[in-house]
Amino acid sequence: MSSENKKIPLIECKIKTHTLRKSQRDFISASKKGTYILIIFVSRNVEITVGKLGKKFLSRGYYTYTGSALGEGATSLPERLGRHLKRTKTKHWHIDYLLGNRAAQIKEIIVIPQDIKLECKVNQSIRNSLKAEIPIPKFGASDCTDGCGSHLLFIQNTNEHEVSAHSITETLIPICRDLGT
Repeated sequence: MSSENKKIPLIECKIKTHTLRKSQRDFISASKKGTYILIIFVSRNVEITVGKLGKKFLSRGYYTYTGSALGEGATSLPERLGRHLKRTKTKHWHIDYLLGNRAAQIKEIIVIPQDIKLECKVNQSIRNSLKAEIPIPKFGASDCTDGCGSHLLFIQNTNEHEVSAHSITETLIPICRDLGT
């Protein structure tokens, strides 16, 4: 099975589980906008160059990356996630530099279908609930005004069975409840 056909679990805030093929872009139910969390496993210690942030070191382990896609066309949720799933692409966003590294693999995706910006609220909830660390300051958060520090978080002291969309979704239930989703 080629990496382009590998299935990646997708969880919506409504706690529905979906299966996602890397080649699909139309996998989000009716929603074209929303906030998403990529659960990424880095299989070995790596050094990556992240645009203007420069060379950075990442330890082996689990990371979350929180983003939002609230636009149309290329900035819609299906297109944004489709871009993240492509291994080869022009590096534009900070996350492109990490996901372009062979050691980094998206394991699961959580989606909160909403047309309001929740990126920082979700990121801070994950950081506080899981006591996650900021591995690279300003990563994915160059324009953040809510004090996130980074939208890439490192989940310390974990093994493969402890970090899952389900465990992270549990931390988001209060946010989803507030939104009525």
